[in-house]
Amino acid sequence: MGVEDRRRNVVVSVMVALLFVVCHDWRHLGNSTSAGIRTDLGTLRQRMGTPPVRERPVYSGLIKVRNEDVSLSAPYLDKVNKHWHLGGSPVIRNNAFIRLTGTGDAGRGGSLLSNGVGDNEINNFETVYDFRLSDATGDGVVFVVAAENGFIWRDLTSSYAARQYYMNTGGVLPSDIGLMGFPRNLPGLAVVLDTSGSGSDAGHPSMDIFLNVDPETHAYDLDSHGKHSTSLKLNDYPIRITRAVLSGAQRTRLRLVYLESINFLKVDMSFSHEGDVWEQMYVNRNLPWVLPKNAKTGERYLGVSSLALRNSQNMELFNIRTNEFHWANHRDEAMEVDNTQFKADAAQFIEREYGIVYGRETTATPPHVNEVHHRSAWRAVSFYVGAALALVLLLVLAYCISLYLRVIKKHIKHLRKKAAKRRRSRNHGDSLLPM
Repeated sequence: MGVEDRRRNVVVSVMVALLFVVCHDWRHLGNSTSAGIRTDLGTLRQRMGTPPVRERPVYSGLIKVRNEDVSLSAPYLDKVNKHWHLGGSPVIRNNAFIRLTGTGDAGRGGSLLSNGVGDNEINNFETVYDFRLSDATGDGVVFVVAAENGFIWRDLTSSYAARQYYMNTGGVLPSDIGLMGFPRNLPGLAVVLDTSGSGSDAGHPSMDIFLNVDPETHAYDLDSHGKHSTSLKLNDYPIRITRAVLSGAQRTRLRLVYLESINFLKVDMSFSHEGDVWEQMYVNRNLPWVLPKNAKTGERYLGVSSLALRNSQNMELFNIRTNEFHWANHRDEAMEVDNTQFKADAAQFIEREYGIVYGRETTATPPHVNEVHHRSAWRAVSFYVGAALALVLLLVLAYCISLYLRVIKKHIKHLRKKAAKRRRSRNHGDSLLPM
């Protein structure tokens, strides 16, 4: 094999190896770009110990997962003892209901609040309260997602203990019952059902939705039926509820849906115990605030309270059902709140589950959803542009190598000609020597 053939083989081998390396790298880049449309690789790659792209699982859509630690159903006693705190003077009929306040018992209140045992770190969830109101001329009922629960179980009878609790919780009033039996400045979400008939729509029960973020400045005002509250009021006008809710002839369900990942809040009511017919009372597709969590534990506590100071009201609770929303094949609550892919899946989930579509309403579209689509589009565009540039570079490289080979070939040919000419000259000179 000649020198020229060996050089040609070496160059071809180098080109093949270079082409393999480039194509191999771009294949993985393409895979990561595709996965970027499905998962937030920027978030995942920052986690220590995450597997390579080709080994990373593809997360499927969201599903409901029952959280029994913040759910309640008959028989009640064991579940209440394990997962719930009771306040006031409720009555438990173990296989029937929990009566928070009863007919003829004015000047009373009854409360139920999750105690934090088990999984109370709820970020994306749905809670349904099944209850019945009758003889409802009391003050009202409140359904809360609270950041504190110590006021209901701690021994705060001494002024020192009460003062310490006040300071440690940022100002929560432990002995106050102004929020339908809970402290009026309890941090968290409060869905208030005013049953007094003394509100803006006399004779009709009404609903208002409040948010307490700072206990030192936010508080519900019971005397004015919420009108003079310093809490953040989420609804512009009182939400009118049918009088049939107060008749006791039927059970009522209230559904609270909250997804911290996409700042989504929804409150529905159903006036039929059977079936799945809901009336939307309130929806916010881009809630400006995050529902407060307990500063130490990161937990949120679910609860309900009934207050009948002036007049009596019968409030019977039948069950509480809480479902969290997680990926079907993966559960990591720490990453779900900020994960871009989870946000996109959550937007699709609420469209499928509740009929709420981002971008088709007057409410502003959450920036997280737009961010998902923009990043995915840019990743796809950058992949194709990069692939085109790689192809151009390969063509330029191939051209340069072929040009180099031609130059070398000419140079070798030229050298051979010169060598042959020198040999002929030398041979000719030798032939002229004297004999």
